[in-house]
Amino acid sequence: MFENKVVRILLIVGVLLIVAAGVVMYVNRDAFMNRVARPAAEFQPPRSLDELAQEYPRLASILDDPELDSVYKDFLVAYEEGGEEAAIALAERRGMLTPEGDVAVTLVLDTEESEPLIAQLEAAGVTVVSAYRDRINVAVPIYLIKSELQSEQPGAIFDRLTELDHVISVELPARRVGDGDGIQGEGVGVIGADVWHQAGLTGAGVRIGILDLGFAGYQSLLGIELPDSVTLETFGWYDDEEVHGAACAEIVHEVAPGAELFLAWYDGSDAAMGDAVDWLLSQGVDIISHSASGLIGPRDGTSWDSRLVDEVAARGVLWVNSAGNEGEGHYRGVFTDEDGDGFHEFAPGDEQLPLFNNGYVQVALNWDDDWEHASQDYDLFLYDSAGNELASSQDTQDGSVGNEPVEWLRYDTGGETVYAVIQ
Repeated sequence: MFENKVVRILLIVGVLLIVAAGVVMYVNRDAFMNRVARPAAEFQPPRSLDELAQEYPRLASILDDPELDSVYKDFLVAYEEGGEEAAIALAERRGMLTPEGDVAVTLVLDTEESEPLIAQLEAAGVTVVSAYRDRINVAVPIYLIKSELQSEQPGAIFDRLTELDHVISVELPARRVGDGDGIQGEGVGVIGADVWHQAGLTGAGVRIGILDLGFAGYQSLLGIELPDSVTLETFGWYDDEEVHGAACAEIVHEVAPGAELFLAWYDGSDAAMGDAVDWLLSQGVDIISHSASGLIGPRDGTSWDSRLVDEVAARGVLWVNSAGNEGEGHYRGVFTDEDGDGFHEFAPGDEQLPLFNNGYVQVALNWDDDWEHASQDYDLFLYDSAGNELASSQDTQDGSVGNEPVEWLRYDTGGETVYAVIQ
């Protein structure tokens, strides 16, 4: 919803320039650093996965699994430390649960032939929600995880997932978020579309696909702010309360009132996005409008979604995407560690970056490395103002296939300022 607009802080560490220690650049540095007082307490050094494996030997093998996203490891550790209630609370704060209360998982494959794997997953009691080429989104029943947590093999289902043929990574679905807040339809006059309307050019005969994260309430807009009728389809774990796409569709209709609209309501993940795009193409759309974006990728036109857009464009379909919305919501710098403690210094003597938010944050750390075989291993942590660790992303980057130079996390903050730390 608009009032829960995510604060998306993009952290980019240019590790290829590590020799240029001390050379950093902030976007709106003063706004970041002076908006609130710096935390009074020094943060407590985080426990490594190796230390956790020694503390919880039952989890040693799964904590050492390089193909498993660290958020699922945190979930298992939370159970060991605080039982079922603590584990479920962590899953809720970290955005791990589906609308039905199961655990959301994305399987990344080394093949686009996923049909045999889908059959195996369904036979194991795992629900396949979306499947597109090398991405499969599944829901792991919470009752299955609970039963295993009480056994001698806690988290065995995650072991089984990483051991499946062609699975190179088991990840938390990285979902895109809508761009634009409190969208107002004032563009017709600004861009001169009203002049085209007066000349009889209204988009009649054009099919436009609106690819977005939510169209809640669109029915009440039909014949008023939208055409008399639209065609709509849903994909994945879509948010049935999100209105962002409905607002975007209103703007498209204002600009091209004669066009036919096709609404593709998806959950922000790669697999659901691919399914939604295929559906739009099957409807014969001429244009796809997508007012959402993600945080993960090399930013050189070779990312997963960039390649998808290239394929759409090659078929003669115009793709229009929002851009520039997060121009003042990122930090870029060279990894700097003057005091030798292993933590990045955002400014001299300052190892914490404040993240101001309205209820939750989604933070991504990207760095310069091979996007198929990343070998430089950084970790991302989130702390509160008292120096307590709230969340972490500690995935493995050891040069293996499927290792990407990225750590990311989502966390419900309750509106409290939290602090990013890089190790």
